[in-house]
Amino acid sequence: MKEIEGIVIQSNRYREKDKMVSVLTADGVYSFLARGTMKLDSKNRPSVEILTQGRYLLSYTKDGLSLRQGETIFSLNKARQNFAAIRTLSFIEELTYKFVTKDIAHKIYDLLLKILQCIEDGNDCYTLSLIYLAKVIEANGYGLFVDGCVRCGSKENLVALSYIDGGFVCRNDYRESEDLPIGERKLKIIRYIFKVGQVDLLRVSFAKEECLELIRDLCSFFSEATSTRINSIKLL
Repeated sequence: MKEIEGIVIQSNRYREKDKMVSVLTADGVYSFLARGTMKLDSKNRPSVEILTQGRYLLSYTKDGLSLRQGETIFSLNKARQNFAAIRTLSFIEELTYKFVTKDIAHKIYDLLLKILQCIEDGNDCYTLSLIYLAKVIEANGYGLFVDGCVRCGSKENLVALSYIDGGFVCRNDYRESEDLPIGERKLKIIRYIFKVGQVDLLRVSFAKEECLELIRDLCSFFSEATSTRINSIKLL
């Protein structure tokens, strides 16, 4: 027997009454068969809903891990009634199961739980999704250098972003053919989302349009870098 505590990042129908479930924990990702959880009266059904945090008692079988008992710790009851939250939660779900591997689970688990709790409490889901995207990008080794010019280190006259070199660019090192000019406001937002810690997640919120523009830009960069498409961005 094995007991784990984590967040459901995939929960897919398997056969008529069962689900295959993947749970992110602080030390990795565990997948198991949850028998009977497609049935409405299943006692384990609530604990295997997507993005639910739970405690799971698993048994070893010849076919892998199987759920014996699930206990819900935290669920997204209120957020599921808000269309904007539903869309951003789908985005967060896809980012997590596609890009959060065992090697970086310890960097992401606590952050993901905190962001889900903030969304459940009614906080700005677009700003929180943008921050989560930045942190997942960074954890995968593609974080942007936002403390100065990525080419010379200067902190003055930052005017552009280079996705090729991975960071801000100053006026002296700006290359028109490959750099993306950006204004002071956008520079500040990008710096914030890559630098902010968990305790300050709610310190600032940005306009929906600003968040969506940056989410699209960063997803395009991240998808190209990893050769992995992020489909849920179309729903935002």
